Amino acid sequence: MLLVTMEIEMEETFGQHLARVRKQRGFSQVALAEKIGVTARVLCYYERETKRPPAHLLPKIAAALDLSLDELLGTKDVHLDGRSVDAKLLRKLEKLKDLPAEDRRLVVQMIDSLAAKNSAAQ
Repeated sequence: MLLVTMEIEMEETFGQHLARVRKQRGFSQVALAEKIGVTARVLCYYERETKRPPAHLLPKIAAALDLSLDELLGTKDVHLDGRSVDAKLLRKLEKLKDLPAEDRRLVVQMIDSLAAKNSAAQ
């Protein structure tokens, strides 16, 4: 008896792709949901429970994530311009806008100083 093994390629669902790209772009579910005009619960559903993309929201999602529809649908690779995004760091930096101007200036000086120190060490 001949046994034939077949390797099944696991494809990423639309929801899995959306979640991965959302995280790469530095968005929380809440932030992206607000930007496209749905609740975080609805976005969570799209990322976890459905394999069918929400056609009426595709243009909004693509625009919010700065993607083409082909990139959003996974028919074309998503380019990150050689940069990876640290979502946690972006969320913390987003809080800077709520600080008084003097405090923001001090944080920027600290970042510049640490970056210069790191460059000198390399």
